[in-house]
Amino acid sequence: MSPRLAPRARFLPTPPLSLLVLALAAPLAAAGDWTNNGGNAGRNGLSDEVGPLAADPLWNGGRSSIIAWQPMIAGRRVFSVRQTGFPPAGEPNGSPVVCQDLDTGAELWFRHVPYVAGDWTTFLLGTSNGLVYAGRSGNGASVSQSFYALDQTSGNTVWTSDEPIDAGPYDGICFAANGDLVIGNAASVRRVSAVDGSTLWDVPRVCNVTSSCGIALSASAVYVAEPAPGGNWIRKLDLATGQTLYNTVVMPGFTSQNTPFVGPDGTVYLSRTQNNPAVDHFYAFSDSGTSLALRWDAEAGWSTTSEFGCAPDGTVYMLDRDYRIRAYDSNTGDLEHVSVDPIASGSAAPHMAVDRSGKLFVSNGGFANGRLYSFNPDLSLRWSFAVQNINQGGPALGEDGTLVVTGIGTNLRAFRSSCQTPSQAAIRNAFTNPVSLHSGLPILGSTWAASVDLTETGHDTAILMGRPNAVTWPLPNGMTLLCGGPKFFQATAPGPLATFTYAIPFDLALCGFTLHMQAAHLGGAPSFALSNALDLVVGG
Repeated sequence: MSPRLAPRARFLPTPPLSLLVLALAAPLAAAGDWTNNGGNAGRNGLSDEVGPLAADPLWNGGRSSIIAWQPMIAGRRVFSVRQTGFPPAGEPNGSPVVCQDLDTGAELWFRHVPYVAGDWTTFLLGTSNGLVYAGRSGNGASVSQSFYALDQTSGNTVWTSDEPIDAGPYDGICFAANGDLVIGNAASVRRVSAVDGSTLWDVPRVCNVTSSCGIALSASAVYVAEPAPGGNWIRKLDLATGQTLYNTVVMPGFTSQNTPFVGPDGTVYLSRTQNNPAVDHFYAFSDSGTSLALRWDAEAGWSTTSEFGCAPDGTVYMLDRDYRIRAYDSNTGDLEHVSVDPIASGSAAPHMAVDRSGKLFVSNGGFANGRLYSFNPDLSLRWSFAVQNINQGGPALGEDGTLVVTGIGTNLRAFRSSCQTPSQAAIRNAFTNPVSLHSGLPILGSTWAASVDLTETGHDTAILMGRPNAVTWPLPNGMTLLCGGPKFFQATAPGPLATFTYAIPFDLALCGFTLHMQAAHLGGAPSFALSNALDLVVGG
């Protein structure tokens, strides 16, 4: 077994008072596309959207299917393949690409991808830059075929790839920043131009199992898992040229049916499992630019064709040997949280999506026991429901936090929670300091009111601070600073009763979004004192 690195100590310095008056932070970007099997180029399931609070149905229905495939989302459109039979049954019209309205579920168009005898079921490679890509290759790399770039608005063919591929729905592809496709075939990795379908480079590789040959991208690199003497390793390729750069140490074990993924901090992960507890481990590697070094590893449960997830702070989620979800610190490998109940009773193929408020959505990939779960960041269960034969059918997160999953039959569902009512908010006390911070009830899209009584400490000015992430520093005299660092806002008011109003921007009035509030009192002795801290949880 590879050695586990000792956890690194982390120290939070006591902040200078200047931290309390830093400039406003830039607003978070919003992007609602779910482009491929893992949601993005890193395949880490992390979305800029804020998903539903509960299983709030938006719509349900569409064409019937005998198996569930991964939905893709671009803007206000959701794309899926709805299959009526395994080839040759029902072909050439047995597995159309279907485009539905994300808001209503209404069918906008459908398209039968050309079929040649021996071809496999249509699958979606992904969607990017106004195109959705579909082909009929795969079936364990036994079928090679060209794929098609279809216009997202009409389904019309824009171009056909110059060369065939053998990748299929369980492999998945990734997109470079300019929209080029990077495809993991069974015997090669290939970059294909998004402009005309021409091959830009094609380099050899060996795939462990010829239906789990996917790759993951960073801004400048491709990460490929493959057999190595004594086990498996991850090899890094240059995204621009395909040139091999370096590889990880060998991970013991004969085979692997999962794909690497890349966290938001650049950590490279692989759950290398084969149903053998002696060697089944989850690995985290640091890419220094000159080497891929083992950072930590942990025992892992057996899973196949899985897509794992990372939270906005880098926390990584995986499957343990009891089929529970675990959360690990990406830097140290420290175990942070474990779900109470397992998501499956045997082998699983979890697929994950993580929203920007840290909520985790997990499909177990099951058939008779298929289920979708929603967890809080601490892995306490929010809700779950059965989705028979969910297989590869999501989750996918789209615009306005719309969650889409597919099952068999006409079971294609979208969920979205509305946070546009004053009742959809909660306020809780985070830390108690010597001074009170009093809050009024928030009115979403309008204002949030707070007040502090400066006569409690004799100060003459108060600064109200707010930020989206809790960063805490213990201070002398039993005080705790919660809101140090860059902020969304600050406001200053004189005493003795300082009152504040804060207009909540529309783009912050999202389900599950948290603002941490605290007031600093200035102009007295000692030089400052802190109020207690409040968490304003929008839609909480």
